[in-house]
Amino acid sequence: MKISNITFPTPLDQLNPANGNCDVFIQLEDGSTYTFVCTTPFGLSEFMEREDVSFIPPAQPDIIVKELTEKIIREAIESYAEEDAFWLKIYAVADHSREVLDMDKINQALKVNK
Repeated sequence: MKISNITFPTPLDQLNPANGNCDVFIQLEDGSTYTFVCTTPFGLSEFMEREDVSFIPPAQPDIIVKELTEKIIREAIESYAEEDAFWLKIYAVADHSREVLDMDKINQALKVNK
């Protein structure tokens, strides 16, 4: 699916492009909108240091990019939006509750793939 618009509530030139994260607002050609966090590997590492944890706790997945530049973020989002925006939708649903996901169907699909 094509992307109509990508906006950044915080201007990217105010961020450390190699070490950090940013919110990204995405609008697709069908009018649907999504909000995600793009982060760098160093940003994830810094989070674990700051929070004194050795892993990233469960949450809506971030879109991980090498650097916080408009070009790289756009490339990543275009990849996630390919076909019918399957991966954008999966990432977005991961932020909702268990009400959205049918665990019985998920468990059944995992059994079929064994």
